[in-house]
Amino acid sequence: MGSINVFPTILSKLSINHNCEGGNLFPISNKEKAEIKSLLAFGENDYSLFSNNQRKYIKGIKGKWRIAQSNQWKLIFIPDPKENIYEFYDIKNDPLETKNLANNTLYDKEI
Repeated sequence: MGSINVFPTILSKLSINHNCEGGNLFPISNKEKAEIKSLLAFGENDYSLFSNNQRKYIKGIKGKWRIAQSNQWKLIFIPDPKENIYEFYDIKNDPLETKNLANNTLYDKEI
């Protein structure tokens, strides 16, 4: 669900109209439920959280991994000094992220 939904949830519970990004964590209508289900989550790591990560190729802020995830898809960007790495997973059908689809041209046409 993500912290992006906290502020819109509070405003909704206070019956305050808003145009904030995110959705109500306690939806009262099917429309609100659909809006929350379609949200993306974005994140990036911090070096201190993953100090044992053997795939940390660049130190400092430039080496942060960036991740975007929906209910079905997960995209990971890993900075590398030689060539940046992309990982793309169908987490609905591959929840353990065993098959990287980043170079699969079949998915280029579907998404």
